[in-house]
Amino acid sequence: MTVLPPTPLPMWTALASWWVTIASIAAAITTRPGNATHSGVVDCCLTQPYSVAIDSPRLTHVRVNVSDLLTSIEWYEALLDTRAEGHWPTDAPTYAHFNVGPIQFALGQYEPVPSNGVRFNFEVDDIDAWWQRLRSTTTVLEQLTDTAYGTRKFTILDPDGNELGFIRADSRLPASRST
Repeated sequence: MTVLPPTPLPMWTALASWWVTIASIAAAITTRPGNATHSGVVDCCLTQPYSVAIDSPRLTHVRVNVSDLLTSIEWYEALLDTRAEGHWPTDAPTYAHFNVGPIQFALGQYEPVPSNGVRFNFEVDDIDAWWQRLRSTTTVLEQLTDTAYGTRKFTILDPDGNELGFIRADSRLPASRST
């Protein structure tokens, strides 16, 4: 007796199977007491595909690439007035982070340096004091300015050329953004 290998299902069969699974889950959710359906149609998944059991992502960590981790740690500790943590791996670190607000700001001795095409913005209460502190001790990319959209900001470069923006905290922003 010859045993043939399984034949892959045609793409439409796989998609139909996937849809039936999703529709079954959605039907179970929408037919619970208190959840109305319209003529038996599972409209929660057809009109709002991500409204079922999914949360919003939260940014908790960003990393900037640097060429010399120890030199960069010293520079950022002076800049941010806080100590670096989480040095990893412990025997020969290539990574460390700072806890600044609700987000970890990390340094990594990785390529490419600088981190191409990114800017890291730090929100501060007294933008003018930060400008006075940093304008003569760092490389300034953008001078202190008031923007057309109501922000007061400036941008500097770290020793590797990574862009660091400093923006005035705006009391008009939601509380979750201004703390």
